[in-house]
Amino acid sequence: MPLAAAIAIPRAASAFRASNGFRVNQINNNVFEVQPNRSRAKDGYWCAAEDYTRRALGLDWQVSLYVVSPRGQSVTTNRMRKRPV
Repeated sequence: MPLAAAIAIPRAASAFRASNGFRVNQINNNVFEVQPNRSRAKDGYWCAAEDYTRRALGLDWQVSLYVVSPRGQSVTTNRMRKRPV
């Protein structure tokens, strides 16, 4: 299931594929959504969020990330993901 995180996003960013295969979509100027790959590994959300903020947005390691909503229905794709086993 997707997880939404909030940071101050300096510029618009399109869909991004993190190095672990998770997809990251921007929701608005301050929030982005992380969607799992097929494995739906729970620990990959933070890795994908960090990868996105560093490589796509060019932000440094001092930027704090915050969860703004729990895993649930995707805002950017409007699909519900199955809960990991």
